[in-house]
Amino acid sequence: KQMQIETDLTKHQTGYLINLLNKDYQKMRETLEYIKRTNFSEENKIDMILRHERAMEENETICHKLDDHLTDIGRGRKLNG
Repeated sequence: KQMQIETDLTKHQTGYLINLLNKDYQKMRETLEYIKRTNFSEENKIDMILRHERAMEENETICHKLDDHLTDIGRGRKLNG
């Protein structure tokens, strides 16, 4: 379910949020790579990988939606979606 939100964020504030999301994405990617090369049980490893991949997709979508406010590109979705 989608929700409409109106905000008075400035371009600077929106850019700051995008930067935070990008840093979070980078940390998730690093953690995902760590999980893949660590000797967890296969079941736990698959679960952790799927959770990180979903979180990374959500992060990407939110980042694109915020970027839309700055650029009017109209992504607001996964790039390959």
